[in-house]
Amino acid sequence: MEKVAILGSAFPAIQLSSLLQSNHFDVRVIDTLHHPVPSSVAYSRIDEWSISALSPHLKGIESVVVIIPFEVPLDNLPYDKSATGNEEIIRRVEHILDAILLSNVRRLIYLGDAYSCLPLDDNYGVSEQKHQDIPSSFLLGSYGEALSRAEFAARLRVKEDSSLSSIFLRPVMCMNNPWFDRLVAKAARGDLPFIKGNRRAQHQFIALHNLLQIVLQTLLGMHLSPLRYSGQIVYCVDQLKVVPLRDVLLERSPSFSLCETSFFTAFLSHLKAHVFFSLGASRSPLLPFHSFRLLFDKTVGFSNRKQRLLLDFVPSSEPLYTKKRAPPMRMG
Repeated sequence: MEKVAILGSAFPAIQLSSLLQSNHFDVRVIDTLHHPVPSSVAYSRIDEWSISALSPHLKGIESVVVIIPFEVPLDNLPYDKSATGNEEIIRRVEHILDAILLSNVRRLIYLGDAYSCLPLDDNYGVSEQKHQDIPSSFLLGSYGEALSRAEFAARLRVKEDSSLSSIFLRPVMCMNNPWFDRLVAKAARGDLPFIKGNRRAQHQFIALHNLLQIVLQTLLGMHLSPLRYSGQIVYCVDQLKVVPLRDVLLERSPSFSLCETSFFTAFLSHLKAHVFFSLGASRSPLLPFHSFRLLFDKTVGFSNRKQRLLLDFVPSSEPLYTKKRAPPMRMG
């Protein structure tokens, strides 16, 4: 039974650990935080993401799944707090890769995101080869830069060890997660703009069960052909079609339509809030400006070519955009 370590216990590590275990993998979850994990899954809590803390838990581990939490920021944070968090992302990945190389792990699956590497005001999508280097600007600002530099640092490090097979997965937005529930709740409270027209803010999505199956299929494929997979960057999507995020939110929160506005009005409101907050104003319920640009301005789509040809993965036919009642909210 192969030993697999999942680094990070937040979404979607818990669901992934259960899936891998049901497919006869010996799974260990390692994190600095403590999230509930199934009693049948081994859990190791470490004090920090350092070589000395992590290396002992990687002894005998053959494959590692590194989960880099990606959540488009929904709230404005003070500069010093966001800067500290961004620096921690990069340090964490560097220490993890040091420990992996030191522990002679054979396979690495890096689960990142599809958006952090997007430059500001570019034509997005379709070419998987286009967004492989660090851009000169970032659509998601300093947060996107931190995630992009972390992935790039990991890709450079794995080249130092020819015996380590690695793959970098970049999933699009997943609706089945706590972040999306918070986005729906924000729409229900009237804190998101219901923008007129259908030309903007169209996105791709991936269902949780499909994302987990991609990780499983990737792990199995790396056993059979490690050289074929190594160093590849794969975008993970359910379908090529883009869907208006506005309509997806409306299905889950009918009251969202009461916030109808024009794009120009919404753009100015978020820009003004961004400027005022940077000057020391109190926190606004509006989205951070970079998040607004991604979620409600840009239409972003990615190719599924490698997902089909390299991973040989076809998403399940289960409907993705089904109506779903908005989660209960506490007011006040």
